Amino acid sequence: MTLRQLGTALMLVFFCALTAFTGAESAAVDVKTGDAWFGVYVDGVKQGSMHITVEKKKGATAEYYSIVGQENRAFKVKDKEVTEAYDYKAALGLDLKPMSYEALETKGTAKNTIKAKVAAGVAEITIQFGTAAANPPRKVNLTEGDCWSFCAPYMFAARKYAMDKPRRYGKIVEVGCAVISFNVAGAARKMAFQGADTAATEWVETESQKFTLIAGEEGTPLWWSETTKAKVTTKYVCEPEEVAKSKFDFDQFQKQPKEETKPGVKKPDDKTAAADLKGTPFENALKAVKVDEEGDDILRKKAAGYTMRLADEWTGNSLGSARNDYELSGEMVSKKGEDDMIGIGLYVTYREKKDDDTPLSVIEDLIKNTDGGEMKGTPAKLKLDDKTTVTYVEVEAGMMGVDEKVSFYVMAACTDTQVFLIMPYSLFMLPDAKQKMEELGEEMYSMMGSFRIVEPVEAE
Repeated sequence: MTLRQLGTALMLVFFCALTAFTGAESAAVDVKTGDAWFGVYVDGVKQGSMHITVEKKKGATAEYYSIVGQENRAFKVKDKEVTEAYDYKAALGLDLKPMSYEALETKGTAKNTIKAKVAAGVAEITIQFGTAAANPPRKVNLTEGDCWSFCAPYMFAARKYAMDKPRRYGKIVEVGCAVISFNVAGAARKMAFQGADTAATEWVETESQKFTLIAGEEGTPLWWSETTKAKVTTKYVCEPEEVAKSKFDFDQFQKQPKEETKPGVKKPDDKTAAADLKGTPFENALKAVKVDEEGDDILRKKAAGYTMRLADEWTGNSLGSARNDYELSGEMVSKKGEDDMIGIGLYVTYREKKDDDTPLSVIEDLIKNTDGGEMKGTPAKLKLDDKTTVTYVEVEAGMMGVDEKVSFYVMAACTDTQVFLIMPYSLFMLPDAKQKMEELGEEMYSMMGSFRIVEPVEAE
């Protein structure tokens, strides 16, 4: 089976340097480890969420704090849907002095990488825009208290400064290779936050009041906001995970009726669901397969290195392999009892990774070999777990044998050795195939959302 044959029948990774500032060594700061979720609001409109995880780790010569963040946004610009994703990794000494930083910014199809390392109080920042050559490193002098931009409010709150005098707030603007700093004054506050009376500290910029940080007693932010010169205000509000990932604020979320699961789709397990699925076609994803779990509803390919859970009344059959440029192998997943002549279902396929393969290039290659296929939406990235990050996009393609087009979502992922491609299919394009594809769409996307990459083993 060539890629063209498949396409026409288808409807279609921290560098850590243990260095410190010059001068006297600062005292260690006790940062609360664990994670926190924040809703992201721009001028009062919720655009997405940010997840921050703090861990204390042992380096080659000393302990340090590992700070990992993921931020996702979706908004419209002149009626065009825009998606942005940011993945951050940072290392801070136990005194919260910056050590290293790495960020991947994904804006639509554009990807920018920023890396930095700190030695003797100087940050050396390297920026690469898209596939262009990386810019020469630029050096930025840091001052006591400066921190990487995504976690600067979080770490400022963690310091639990006394409110006896104004304090310096310093944020490293990595993409601009500069530091923005200003003084903030603190005051004790008693406030209602998400239905509870809360003791907090309010820190406000002393000059223009364009920055506010409300820190809780445990040393984590309740919220912070900053207004730009263009008078755009971005606010991060600490929220329960399910609220942060929704399109609602805390009060609105409490008023929402509980979602009912449609027949044929198993109820998602929030404890195992991915962090970023809300607002995507896969938000009702079936729960991920546990390492030692067995069952008839589990599609497990240890040799290939993936698992996927099947919805009720769906089954997997071997697809075999084809010796061609694409060399696809995998599973054909279909619903029991459906008309065999329509053959609606999913392909969960894989092959050996080539040096220039990326998830997006794999999808683009598929579309090029699909009659009349084109991207209908903007590719987006989902981090399903520590090992599984996928790219997905809505595709529109012509139907073989019928003068119609149908829209569907394609998902791809890459490891160091493997390429995975998951997509709906229809083997025979009969007149009611399009309708059937649309009817079964949610079930197929719920299964696609449960896809996970596992450690491959020798062939079974």
